[in-house]
Amino acid sequence: ADVVQSGDRNRSEVLQSGFDNSAGDSDAGIAGVDQSGSDNRAFITQAGQLASASIDQSGNDNLATINQSVNNAPNPPGSPDPIVTSASIDQVGNDNVSTINQYSTDPATSSERLMTASSVQNGNGNASLINQTNSLPGTFASSGNSALVNQGGDDNDSVLMQDGVTNTATVTQNGSGNNSVLDQYGSGNTATVIQLSAGNSSNVNQNGSGNSATVTQGN
Repeated sequence: ADVVQSGDRNRSEVLQSGFDNSAGDSDAGIAGVDQSGSDNRAFITQAGQLASASIDQSGNDNLATINQSVNNAPNPPGSPDPIVTSASIDQVGNDNVSTINQYSTDPATSSERLMTASSVQNGNGNASLINQTNSLPGTFASSGNSALVNQGGDDNDSVLMQDGVTNTATVTQNGSGNNSVLDQYGSGNTATVIQLSAGNSSNVNQNGSGNSATVTQGN
C-alpha cells in the first residue's frame, strides 16, 4: 500500500487481508491514497483477493471510503490471475463524500469477479455511493458490473446499486442540487443519467435482462 499526504490533519487507513490486494503501485508511481489539503480522510479495506483501489483527494474535509471483499472464484485453470475488483475515487474541492462497496453475497451463489467502479467529484458538498455485488442464482464465470459516477458543481447526490452480471451504469451530474438514484438487478442492463443545471431529480430502476434507459435533463 502506498500513501502520499501533504497539508494538515489528513488521515488515511489501509487494511488488507487475503492475498495480492493492491492499494497503489509504487513502481508505476501511483499512490493508493494521495491527499493534499486539510482534514481529508481516506479509508480502504480489502478483505478478498486481487483487489485494486485508489483514492485521490485535493481540498479540505473530504471523505472517501472503499470496501472490497470479493474472491477470485471461479478462476479458469491456466488463466492468468485478473484484477478481481477495481475501485477508484477522485475528489477535488471541499466537503465531498464518496463510498464504493464491492462485496460477495453470503453464502455466495455466483461469481462476483471483474467488477469496476469509479467516482469522480469536483466541487463542494457532493455525495456518491456505489454498491456492487452479484446475487443472481446460476453459474457465472464473472460479474463484470461497471459503474461510473461523475459529479461537478455543488451539493449533488448520487446513489447507484448494481446486483447481477454485466450491468453498466453511468451517472453525470453538473450543476447544483441534482439527485440521482439508479438501481440495476439482473444481467446486461444499461443505464445512462445526464443531469445538467440545477435541482434535477432522477430515479431509474432496472430489473431483468437487457434493459436500456437514458435520462437527460437540463442544458
